[in-house]
Parts: sequence; structure tokens; C-alpha cells
Amino acid sequence: MVRGSYDVVIVGAGPAGSVAAFALKRRNPRLRVLLTDKAVFPRDKACGDGLGAGAVAALRRLGLLGVVHDAISPLSVRVSGPDGTEATAVGPTVAGRDLSGYVLPREILDARLVAAAREVGVEMREGTSYHSSELTGNSRVITFKTGSRSNSVEAALMIGADGAYSRVRRDLGVGRQDDRFSSIAMRSYAKFSDPRRAPQEVMPLRLDFSDKVLPGYGWVFPVSDDVVNLGVGLPVSTMREKSLNPHNLLSAYVEDLRARGFIVEEPNKLLSHYLPHAGKLAPMAHPRAALIGDAAASINPLSLDAPSDLPGDRRGGRESAL
Repeated sequence: MVRGSYDVVIVGAGPAGSVAAFALKRRNPRLRVLLTDKAVFPRDKACGDGLGAGAVAALRRLGLLGVVHDAISPLSVRVSGPDGTEATAVGPTVAGRDLSGYVLPREILDARLVAAAREVGVEMREGTSYHSSELTGNSRVITFKTGSRSNSVEAALMIGADGAYSRVRRDLGVGRQDDRFSSIAMRSYAKFSDPRRAPQEVMPLRLDFSDKVLPGYGWVFPVSDDVVNLGVGLPVSTMREKSLNPHNLLSAYVEDLRARGFIVEEPNKLLSHYLPHAGKLAPMAHPRAALIGDAAASINPLSLDAPSDLPGDRRGGRESAL
């Protein structure tokens, strides 16, 4: 039995889903928008926790910049190569452009974006798993499961924002991304310090292409003055060809950082994640349905983030959804 009718139902309440819900409702307050997620917020999520200039611009345009009010904003990016040579880009203004970014754990960011969507009138259902959908004329009937109970709703448009392992994507007939266009990343948190850093200096973002992690790379993103998001990433195809283990790669990276003089305590909260990237974009538009975010394989293969991280910055996609 169908219980409830909506203009838009969004499956997945990560940044893509919650910001899409917020943007739709802000554009047209009369829209009936339902946002769902299998998790209950706040919840952790494997990520580098970085918000680049594109995401910051989208947040500012949508009036959501307040969600990062207490986040770290690094003023420089430091990159090192296999021979230890380092280069530093000092910002946040580069060539006249404000490229300010932030680092905020996804556990905090995602919960704040969900709260912002609720505040503008988006209906939110947590702990609700997508089960299936069926095209029926000018709408879709979408079935969810909450515990052992099933319930269905009708929507003029369904948006799949349910991540890299998207069930919506699979139901729409879009296969999993080829290994050649996918990466794997492992994230952790650790206490971290650089004895060479000046007392008042904001810790930079680090990207390390050390011979200990090649053909992958490592990152160190500060989430506070002494705690960092520390991780490694590499192409899935390379991982399989060379029988590499992300956990071992992370351990090698930590040891390499220590050998170079950084003080790194034992990493914790390790999480790995599959990242389908935009080397081959998945079809985004479907009959009475659309895919966005990781579900649409829109991750930038260089940064392992969505092109601008948030759908509010992709105006064409938002217009077509409406």
C-alpha cells in the first residue's frame, strides 16, 4: 500500500542528498520533499573531510556556509615527491581567486546539513533503507524498509544519492564502475605534530607522493590543532594488479612520516571506501529518476572528491531535476 505522495524523494542524506533537498525546498517551498537514509545521524563516514573551493562557493551561494563556522581552514598546501622534494602553495588567494577550503569531519558536516534541510521544511526519515522502486506512469512508487516493516511512497521524481554502493543505481540498470575508473581509500584519525612548525602557524594540507606509497598517495588534513585526518588512496585496478592492501599502505605511510621527523601517534577509526570516479560518468538522468554524487560516479579522480562536492554547485543538474 502506498502511504504518502511527494514531489521529490531523495535516497541518501550525505552532502549530495541533503544539499539537493535543501536547494529544492529553498527554490520552491511548496515542494513536498522527502529525504531518507539507512543511518541515524550523526554517523561516521570514510572521507578525507576536506571541502574545496567549489564546495565552499556552493555553500556560500545556498546560505549554508555556517555549517563550517568552527572548521579548520588551512592556509597552504604542501606536496612532496618520491625524492623528498617539497613544494608549498600559499593561499587562500591564488591568482586573484579566493580558494579557501575547510576540513570538517563528515560525522559533523553531514549531521549539520541534514539539520539545515529539516529547518527549511524537508521531511527526514532516518534508519530507513531503500528497497526498490517501480515506474508507474508519471511517478515512481518507492519501497523502503524500517526494521522488519515495509512501506511505499509515491514521487514525481526519485533522486539516488545513496553513495558509491548505490542500490538505486543498480535498480536503474547502471552497473558498478569499471576498476579502471575507481579508486580505494583508507582514512584514519591520529594525533600529529611537526616539530618544525611555528607556534602560531596553521597546519597545512599535506599530499605525499612518497616512494613508500606509490603508485598511491597519502594525505594529512588537519581537523584541529593536533589531530589530523590521515589516509591513503590508489586506483582499484593497481591495487588488484599489484596485490596491494590499503591497510598495509597506510601503515607504510605512517612509518614514512615518522622517518621524516613528524610525530604521529597510532591511527584510529580506520575506514576504507570504494570511490567510483568521473573518468567514466554514469548516466545521471532516468525516467522519473536521477543519480547524483557518488551514486553518479562523479568523483574527481585527482582529488577523490566530487567536482565541487555539492550538487548546489552543479546548476545544470539541479535545473534538469526540477
